[in-house]
Amino acid sequence: MGNFYLNNPKFRHNLWTVNDDIHYLRFLDGLFEVDESDSRDFYQIRRYCTGHNTIEEVAEKSNISIEKIRQIIASFDEIGMLRIESSRSEDSPKMKISQACEMWAEQVEETHIINKIVYNEVPKTVLAGFLLETYHYIKTYPKILLGAAESTEDESLRTILVNYYQQEVGHQEFVVNSLIKMGYKRNEIETSIPLVSTASMLSMMEAFCKRYPAGTFWLATVIENDEFNEDEFNSTKAKICENYDLPLDSMDSFFKHSKVDYELGHSELANTYQEYLPDVDIKTASNILNDLHDIKHAIDVQCLEIEEYYSKVGNYIPRQRVDYFGV
Repeated sequence: MGNFYLNNPKFRHNLWTVNDDIHYLRFLDGLFEVDESDSRDFYQIRRYCTGHNTIEEVAEKSNISIEKIRQIIASFDEIGMLRIESSRSEDSPKMKISQACEMWAEQVEETHIINKIVYNEVPKTVLAGFLLETYHYIKTYPKILLGAAESTEDESLRTILVNYYQQEVGHQEFVVNSLIKMGYKRNEIETSIPLVSTASMLSMMEAFCKRYPAGTFWLATVIENDEFNEDEFNSTKAKICENYDLPLDSMDSFFKHSKVDYELGHSELANTYQEYLPDVDIKTASNILNDLHDIKHAIDVQCLEIEEYYSKVGNYIPRQRVDYFGV
């Protein structure tokens, strides 16, 4: 039987980036350089390639010729990017999840709001907002880890998760110290509330870790710092301080946290504790992948809201809780 998706196109999860005017396609099987005109045509048809539209319908909706669409599909089928709903005996669902997490970690790094801060593309208030939202995230994350530990009956796994929890407790102080250097008071930081996107992201993480305690290691692959280069970090700190006219030591504490996390090896937990990762069936693997992908997108949404909220003149910084006496 032929592949249904040859005529009703739907692709495996793919990421597109542009670096030095070169267009790249990334999916689990590799990284491919793509001609700019081909990438533009793919962008035009991608939204309609859900498996619910025939090639003819995609052509009508996108104004791209049927012949061109067939060429795109054939080239993607050749490299293995066309969706195929069958599995091989040698396939490992948990290995695919691990590989997807590594791919999503790369995308988070490439699209994160910190890049706009480093290149001075956003106002100083967005830097403050990024730090404030990071404070709330880092303060809450240990509770998520503790919830994961309490949700497993495996004593050995619980011990590992509790150790991870203990290593993360109190790390918000790194961020508080940098915010104080920027002129914010400890009390206004500690009494502030996170953006809705931050709160939603944390709720999603909490639900996932309670549902799949060992899956916490996969989550760590996506969100934890996986590299540290002293020279690069010093250069980044200097750029941020120069961009926003800050004392040179303002960001020392914040970046020290990145170094601490890297040295603790949290991004490598899925590799370190592979034996604890569950051997799941395809249906469960699909649920895990969808949950982790949603969390990855929640990080994207958080970055968008940080820029939108903290750029807008008149919005409270730090964000204030609305209580009975405030209404």
